[in-house]
Amino acid sequence: MSELAQRTAVAEQKAKAAEAEGRDKLTATVAGARQSADDAAANLQLAADTTGEEMASWWNDVQATWSTRAQKLRDDVQAKKDEKDAHRAARRADRAESDAINAVAFALAAIDEAYYAVLDADLARLEADALAQ
Repeated sequence: MSELAQRTAVAEQKAKAAEAEGRDKLTATVAGARQSADDAAANLQLAADTTGEEMASWWNDVQATWSTRAQKLRDDVQAKKDEKDAHRAARRADRAESDAINAVAFALAAIDEAYYAVLDADLARLEADALAQ
């Protein structure tokens, strides 16, 4: 949980710093963040694959939902890259901001699920140890 808090703080600092960047630097920052998110998703998939049958089905559903959503966001971004119309660009910015808000809300819900999972695992271990005695 402490790593989660640290990574959240770093992400918040980077997001604030990105607001002050010029277009070229921000474009590079976005590309780096995309690569980092892709790497994290690949690592998550690898962990799920190695866990096999022990992986809860709800977690697989969460991954599938998130992967689908993330791919749609990437597709939307790519499709709109060359958009020049100011009105359309403003609507795209509104959608991107809404997507960011939704991604944060999803992450907050994931934190709650992670907290529950940690507590449930601790309780399960205590119960298993008590039964083993």
